[in-house]
Amino acid sequence: DIIMIGEIRDAETLETAVRAALTGHLVLSTIHTNDAPSTLTRMIEMGLPPFLVVAATNGIVAQRLVRRLCRDCKGKGCNRCNKTGYKGRLAVH
Repeated sequence: DIIMIGEIRDAETLETAVRAALTGHLVLSTIHTNDAPSTLTRMIEMGLPPFLVVAATNGIVAQRLVRRLCRDCKGKGCNRCNKTGYKGRLAVH
């Protein structure tokens, strides 16, 4: 069984997610940190003992949004990108 939790913002939600993970469920969620390793620290700061962090975590994926070069001017700057050279963002995982 797979459980999706929108976002882990507090200790209660984290505890629920960990309990589900430890009973054999795959739990997918989000938690806001600056990078992937900080996720483990954040869970400990929320009150989860380190041994439970390790036991309940199978993987962490971090996402960073980077600016995308304007397809029209390739970074030189044009009216389409307001002379910035960039238009839109791209997710890097």
